[in-house]
Amino acid sequence: MEKALHIFFVFGLLFFFNHLQAQFGVEEYHQEDGLPTDLVKAFAIDGQGFLWIATDGGVVRHEGKDFIPIENIEQSSNYYKNLLQSKKFGFIAASDDGLITISEDNGRYFGEFTQSALNLEYWRDDNYSKSLFEASDSSLWIANNTSIFHLTQDTIISVLLPKDCHTTHYVRNHQVLELNNIIYVVCHLGTIFRLEPGSNSLIVEPWVFQGAEVFSSAKIDEHNMLIGNGNGLIKINLSGDGKINEVFDLEFPYPVSTIEYHDGNYYLGTWSQGLFTAMILENKLSYTHIEATGQQTINDICFDNQNQTWLATNFGILLLRNRIFNSRFTDVTENYIQDFFFDGGNCLYYSDGWQVDRINLQENSVERVYRITNDLILQILKKDKDLWMSTYNGKIQVLKPDKSIRTLDFSSKGKEILNLVEDKNHAIWFLQNRARPTLVRINPDGSSKEFNFLQYPEQYFITLEIDPQGELYVGGHGFDSYLFRFDYSNDTFINLSKPINGLRKKIFEINDMAFSKSGKLVLGTSEGIWEYTTEALSRIDLYQMNIENVPSVTFDNHERLWFVNSSGLNLFDGEQFTVFNNFDGLPSTTNSPRNLLIDSYNTLWMGTNLGLASGKILYENRPSPMPKLRYIENSTRTYMPNQVSRFLEKTQLKIAFTAPLYPSKFTVYQYSLAIGGKEEWIDIKKNQEELVFDQLTHGPYTLKIRAKGKGFYQWSEPLIYRFEIYKTWYTQFWVISLFYFGILAIIVLFISLSRKKSDLEKRKLEAIIELRTKALQDQNEELKQLNISLQLAKDNADTAIRAKDRFFSIVAHDLKSPFNTLIGFSELLVNNRDQIPEESMQEFFEEMLRTSENTYKLLQNLLDWARSQTGNLVVECKSFKVEDALKEVLDTITPAAKQKNIQIVLEQQNGIELWADVSLISTSLRNILSNAVKFSYADSQIELNVKSLDQDWVEITVCDFGVGIDEERLPYLFNIEKNVSTLGTASEKGTGLGLILCKEFIERCHGTLVVDSQIGTGTLFTIKLPSHAII
Repeated sequence: MEKALHIFFVFGLLFFFNHLQAQFGVEEYHQEDGLPTDLVKAFAIDGQGFLWIATDGGVVRHEGKDFIPIENIEQSSNYYKNLLQSKKFGFIAASDDGLITISEDNGRYFGEFTQSALNLEYWRDDNYSKSLFEASDSSLWIANNTSIFHLTQDTIISVLLPKDCHTTHYVRNHQVLELNNIIYVVCHLGTIFRLEPGSNSLIVEPWVFQGAEVFSSAKIDEHNMLIGNGNGLIKINLSGDGKINEVFDLEFPYPVSTIEYHDGNYYLGTWSQGLFTAMILENKLSYTHIEATGQQTINDICFDNQNQTWLATNFGILLLRNRIFNSRFTDVTENYIQDFFFDGGNCLYYSDGWQVDRINLQENSVERVYRITNDLILQILKKDKDLWMSTYNGKIQVLKPDKSIRTLDFSSKGKEILNLVEDKNHAIWFLQNRARPTLVRINPDGSSKEFNFLQYPEQYFITLEIDPQGELYVGGHGFDSYLFRFDYSNDTFINLSKPINGLRKKIFEINDMAFSKSGKLVLGTSEGIWEYTTEALSRIDLYQMNIENVPSVTFDNHERLWFVNSSGLNLFDGEQFTVFNNFDGLPSTTNSPRNLLIDSYNTLWMGTNLGLASGKILYENRPSPMPKLRYIENSTRTYMPNQVSRFLEKTQLKIAFTAPLYPSKFTVYQYSLAIGGKEEWIDIKKNQEELVFDQLTHGPYTLKIRAKGKGFYQWSEPLIYRFEIYKTWYTQFWVISLFYFGILAIIVLFISLSRKKSDLEKRKLEAIIELRTKALQDQNEELKQLNISLQLAKDNADTAIRAKDRFFSIVAHDLKSPFNTLIGFSELLVNNRDQIPEESMQEFFEEMLRTSENTYKLLQNLLDWARSQTGNLVVECKSFKVEDALKEVLDTITPAAKQKNIQIVLEQQNGIELWADVSLISTSLRNILSNAVKFSYADSQIELNVKSLDQDWVEITVCDFGVGIDEERLPYLFNIEKNVSTLGTASEKGTGLGLILCKEFIERCHGTLVVDSQIGTGTLFTIKLPSHAII
């Protein structure tokens, strides 16, 4: 029976320890974070809950993000080995130079030797003190390398240990314990002494491990102790008279450097294997290694007021932060959780799309129920003993208890089948994405019925929910048809939607619904959370979270609201928010919609994109400790909290504060600054532990600051700091009043004396002003007209200069290139004519011809543009047939088009006449067609169309299907200052002048030119010209 009980105990511990491994988050603190050194020896928690740290570089207090050192210690070293918050002697530190008493004075920490602090004349040499122990009578026991000291209120007694017990270990010397009112001294070298009550006589207690190095000890109860030595962990049982009765080697494989008991578990630190947690039953030890501690040296273990574990190591501090949530069953899935549910017992079913598993939470076992291939399982439902599974491809697989599968195939009607639910009549309902989103009911007899909601053409459905009475609710998308309830008596749906007020988005969708035990219905939507009643739909005020998408929402047993948004998992109790995220153990804050459940054990389960997570719900938030005011700083100096409470008006104040909550980066703060009136709490920026106030007006102020720890914590009682902002003496009301009264008297006297003189001067000045005003008005009018003329002339000159500069840049660049080509070919022919083959020579002549023709066209355009700019362009409009002009133009363009195999398609009405200058229109058409050929791709076509619009106007269009013109360049196409030429599809060059001339020539002929183009599609030029003389 005992063996069976032990086996059961071991398996239970394995489950507990596996769970324990996952619940820790790890924070590290090192010298770069503010520690004096990374070699940390000991911890202590003071009365306010702040952590004190003893290192080989001094003692510091951990406040917020800072490590505050103690001051005023005159000693030769900073090597500290232990700390103790005692009831009678205050805060004590053991150092290589003796005992140090640490005290606080208005926010600053001071140390002095304990002998001086207690005013004791007699004091034995307590150098190299390492062990500190407070007995039940509040007296203090201290151990150094050679002796044991007993400190009462007014005396200190020393007991010299035998020479074979002396030690020089750098961290440990001798352990002191008290069991059943008897003091035991466990020497570093393994000897155990018992002190006779009422005397200081040391009695040796023989035991089997005497001589083995001892590093740690702990009291189990009044008759049992633990010893950590070089052999591992030893349990000692004591008889009623205090003598050693039995010794048990607990078979721990590593030397134990420190032992702490907390919350039902032993925590064992080692010299080179990190931290272990352990439990002892029937003198048997079960233990597990905390993997986060690796192979660290653990010098001390401490538990703070948040039940977090602090570890002192040779490489800084490790904080094992308690995590509320944990990833679950990561050995079977870390995938996106599609759906999960509880079967009413101890089993959880889940699907990650590829498989369905049943998890027995009591036995911590996982059974594979079903695995699918070539499809995706979206929803699962237990109906009687059958498991219903909907898939992405429009099927429902029903798994029978005998493992057979019945398939309900709806794939011919649509795709995904979503939201499997069972109502009070045992009918199965689901949504399916079809041509119209469709709601389907499968009756217990196997028949089915579809509901299409044709009267709501814009509606589509998102979620189904069964209320506590077993009735079906449907949530969807829209503003007047987003919520429905099924009417079982009429076999139809009732639209429950109420008007929505205060929406900030253009969409309203219900992602999830939750019913509380009291019948309250809340909706998790695309814009926050809303409460539905028969009277109205009202927003639940989530402050800055109001417009966030909420995929999942549920109630706990205390009707507190749990929901998920982009911040993570949130708890809202009607007054305060608590946010849980990755730092609390969630594998991800991305929640699968509607996958938020609370089981019968008050454990919350969440399906995420990285698997399952769960955490125990606490219904009573722990109080957060009240913040502490650290200092106040203005522009001139820094004050401690009790030093000053009055500050000059408009002085910048910086007020620093902190709270004994760790890690500080997770602590949130709010403040209220009141000068009378309503108290308003304002959030303080995350990770900030100071407030800065500028330009405060005079008056009395009350500053309140409150803190809230991460997780199940409530707001603390507020820190209250009252101060006054005052004015300087010369800003007081009576001083200012007297000053202004004197100024007013002087002004009245001056005005009285000056009035008579002013009246006389006034009459003289009025006459002069009248004459001068008339003259200035005339001059002003002339200057206005002159300025207008000058500005107009300047604008014209600037335009001409820019046009000239552009003209010469074109001449300089575009004439130089063809002449360089002609010169190059000419020199080649002159110098090497005999060596050039006939075929190459023919190619040179053809290239010289093309270059000459292009240069001629360029010169022609430049001359035409120059004539137009100088006013020498003569326009002679007359009537002529379009077809004649087009024939001449096409004769010149066709050869260039044929070179690129481009077909010019002409469509025209015969006999159409134009009233225009034949030369200008021919030039314009030639330039536009040449441009079309230049930017068309080989083997394409250009469409040329001529038609009469009416009796007065003719339209000519040129359409190519080439590269097109960028929309940003179209406005500058006809502007010589900003026009930039580009290469054609066959790298043809141009100046950009041709189109500018076209527009100017056509407009001189009373016509218009319009361009429409798209990149990659082509360009359309539309010319509109008169068919007869315009009167």
